[in-house]
Amino acid sequence: MKTRTRTDAGFTLVEVLVAMAILTTGMLSILALFASSVAIHREALDANHVERIVDDVVDALRAEAEAGRDPAGFAERESALMPAYTVAAVVEPVGPPSGGAYLVRVTVSFARHGRNTSETVEAVIAKDDFASRVRAAAVPGGASRRKP
Repeated sequence: MKTRTRTDAGFTLVEVLVAMAILTTGMLSILALFASSVAIHREALDANHVERIVDDVVDALRAEAEAGRDPAGFAERESALMPAYTVAAVVEPVGPPSGGAYLVRVTVSFARHGRNTSETVEAVIAKDDFASRVRAAAVPGGASRRKP
């Protein structure tokens, strides 16, 4: 049997295989973490896009109501902001017809992970409330300004 001497420096085959197994396990766990973080990022990006599209649609419908036109004539269309997203809105009057308040259900459809997905968001457009906020912002000192 051969004994090791000081000149026989290095690692045995078993030591190299154990080190490679540990390194492979660590790398695979990092790769799995990376893949899941990409999926979570994509879902967050979709949620952000849906929020931006809904804000755009509600602002457009609010402008229609402020201009005195009925916002219920909204038709399903592609989003002007992001063409991969389709937008549909249902507008229903809330309260008395002269109140100018509308319940808006905006449905945004898009593809996620190869499947068609849709998210629905509800908002209320109050014509008078919005107009009063615009007037208060235009007046120096806000709504608390008094006439002399």
